[in-house]
Amino acid sequence: MPRIARVVVPGWAHHVVQRGVRSMRVFQSDEDRRLYLRLLHEESQKAGLDFIAWCLMDNHVHFLCVPTREDSLARAFKEGHRRYTRMVNLREGCTGHLWQERFHSYVVGDDAYLHAAIRYILLNPVVAGMAPRPEEWPWSSARFHLGLRNWDDLAKDNKPLGLDLDWPKLFLYWSEEEAELIQASLSSGRPRVSPPRLKELEALTQRNLTPKRQRGQFT
Repeated sequence: MPRIARVVVPGWAHHVVQRGVRSMRVFQSDEDRRLYLRLLHEESQKAGLDFIAWCLMDNHVHFLCVPTREDSLARAFKEGHRRYTRMVNLREGCTGHLWQERFHSYVVGDDAYLHAAIRYILLNPVVAGMAPRPEEWPWSSARFHLGLRNWDDLAKDNKPLGLDLDWPKLFLYWSEEEAELIQASLSSGRPRVSPPRLKELEALTQRNLTPKRQRGQFT
């Protein structure tokens, strides 16, 4: 499915992913991860970007976040990643890009799709074989959500967007089909929302976001 122009809607959740150049590692140590979180926190505060859930992998990062302005996503990630790249390059005595030029994102609407995005993000290290349970991966918001610590580097609230989530139960379910649908939205940029909310989204953005029927597809 072709990629559409980026959709950013203040007040709605967005799933954001960015990978290292050629999928290379972007974090070499825990110090790198701490530096990255500090810089992104600083830039997200300036840009008006709030976080629901996040996970740092070795060669990519995942976030579920809510922009307060149309430029919140672009400003926070552009500046946060620019500063992180500069500091890593200074330390290593090199130049060049660390991140792929464009981050991927899509708008998430409706409780079921929000649950799916959170589950996908926080189970990433488990599915990759890097941790047996989400709370055992230290570089995500899972411990905060499960009540194992009372603070988080980025996430502010255990009831994001008014959702009263059963966090332990949320992690009991994984579906490859669901994961493939999420990956398709990340690739295409198309929102994951119910038909009524899609109409609402189209009214807000003044854009036609309904996927075109493919040739040979019956309705």
